[in-house]
Amino acid sequence: MEYFKCHAGELAYVFGDVSSELEERDGLDVPFSQLVIDYWTAFVRTGNPNPDLAFLKARGYTNTVAQVLGKGLWAPVDPASPRLSLLQWGARESMEAFQDLQQCEVLGFPLDYFEA
Repeated sequence: MEYFKCHAGELAYVFGDVSSELEERDGLDVPFSQLVIDYWTAFVRTGNPNPDLAFLKARGYTNTVAQVLGKGLWAPVDPASPRLSLLQWGARESMEAFQDLQQCEVLGFPLDYFEA
C-alpha cells in the first residue's frame, strides 16, 4: 500500500542504508534505493539524472534498467509547462505536473524565485 513520504525520509535510500536502519516493508526497499542511487550518481557524473542504459547493463543493474525503460526519461523543467519526476517504484509515467504551484504562489515563491 502507499505510504506517507516525509521530508528527509529519502536519506536512507539516497545513501544506500535501507537494510541496516529500517525494517523491510515490501521487498522493494533495496531495489528502490539502488534506483535512487543510480539516478543520483548519473547526475553527479554527467549533470543529467538519466542513467546511461549501456552503463547499467554492463554492470548488471537489471532492476534499474527495467525501471528506467518502464518509466521513461527524466526531462528538464520547462517553466512554461512545469513537470517533475516522482521517484516511485513501478512508475509508468516519466513526468507529472507540478503539484504545489498554487501553494508556492500564495507563499510568494514563484518558479523563478531562486534564479540569479
